[in-house]
Amino acid sequence: MSGLKKLFRNNQCVLACLFLVFAVTRFYNIDERVIFGWDQEQLAEQVWNIVRHGDFTLLGPRANNDLGFFLAPYLTYLLLPLYFLTNLYPSALIGFLIMTNTLYFFVSYFVVKRLFSVTHALWFLALWTINTQAQLYDGNPWWPLLIPLGMMLTLYALHTIYTNPKSVFPWIGLGVVSGFFMNMHSQFVFVLLLSAIFVLLLLRRKHHGVKKIGISIISFLVMFTPLLLFDLRHNFLNTQLFFNFFLASEQALQKQPFDWIPVFTNFLQPFTYFKSPFLMFIVYTFFIFTLATLRKSKKFFYSSLYSSILAVAIIVVLFFSYYGQRPSEYYFIFLLPLILLAGIDYLLQRRGGILVIVVLVLLVMNIGALKDNLKPNLGGLHYKNDVVLLVKKVTQNKDFNISYSGVGVDHGFSYLIRYHGLEPRDEPTLPLIQVREPPRENDIIIGTYGVAIPEGLK
Repeated sequence: MSGLKKLFRNNQCVLACLFLVFAVTRFYNIDERVIFGWDQEQLAEQVWNIVRHGDFTLLGPRANNDLGFFLAPYLTYLLLPLYFLTNLYPSALIGFLIMTNTLYFFVSYFVVKRLFSVTHALWFLALWTINTQAQLYDGNPWWPLLIPLGMMLTLYALHTIYTNPKSVFPWIGLGVVSGFFMNMHSQFVFVLLLSAIFVLLLLRRKHHGVKKIGISIISFLVMFTPLLLFDLRHNFLNTQLFFNFFLASEQALQKQPFDWIPVFTNFLQPFTYFKSPFLMFIVYTFFIFTLATLRKSKKFFYSSLYSSILAVAIIVVLFFSYYGQRPSEYYFIFLLPLILLAGIDYLLQRRGGILVIVVLVLLVMNIGALKDNLKPNLGGLHYKNDVVLLVKKVTQNKDFNISYSGVGVDHGFSYLIRYHGLEPRDEPTLPLIQVREPPRENDIIIGTYGVAIPEGLK
């Protein structure tokens, strides 16, 4: 008994140390690193309209591009109480990042420990902590941030379905989780596919009947209630956008079946160090080989799980090759927990000591990037707010006009200007304050921005 208590205390000590390192890599200097770009401003605007004007939005992000359909605004709802506590100032995003990352850390520990072991969980958290891509995504307050959490909750739901076949609640949970996170980002469709394959394999071994699957599907559809309410008010506009998105002709778009390769190379760079497609293929081939090996060597739940992951890992490559358009690196974030879990399980099954070497090598490879990612974002919220405070100081309730020069420079400024009570007027006769990136000679430099103050306001 004393040996078990000692082991428990050691595990808790390791977990606490891992969380300390995780917190440093995610939260250090976070007030100067958090961004406030177009996506964050859109979320803030929705919250502002709810609080100040009672305009309770039913639409969230738009899938893919301006021609896409809308997802539900659940992230806006999550941010609402945080913005309320900060009196609508975007520092609410900092609280959101801290809460979400902390939740993911401990949910991952709980899920991996439940599905595998404490050892698996601790190694998983160590590898996630030192992964620079995960570090970048964990610091971006927008919809894809929640995808890894959705992946973990899906795995837990699938495991609960397998271990409690007579209960209907895990099926409801799977539907709710799938529907909620499907409204975070369209990449979650691959997680839905993983769940569907797992359920089909489960039906071959255990007869659950169509009723429970139907309940899960209904629970999934319920999570799209805001979109249904919007469509009922607007002649099913979003439904039309949904079908037009998939049925519209794409002849004008020239497909490039290999455009995903450099993006996926960047995504896997924490494992390869060099941006090499060849090394990327080696890493991903090893992932496929690992899944195939585990699928054969494992039994019961794990055999079905690894079979499902293997199928999705292959489908992802085929899909983006057929899609023929360049995705972004964050489109693959749902894969990262699966890659780490499969790799850890494979190595622990053979020689767990290798994991010590793996972690040390990856840490050495990524330590420089981990440090660089902690540097202030000179174009982020902190410096944008300083620009607006400068504008407020020099105008002193005077009428003025303001312009922006540079790619995406204006993103976020409109919200901050209104938040600080400023009302620029688009009149050519008024003194013009110019905010530009990069700065020019004689500009007041704040972060990456140059601010030109006209003589009449100096």
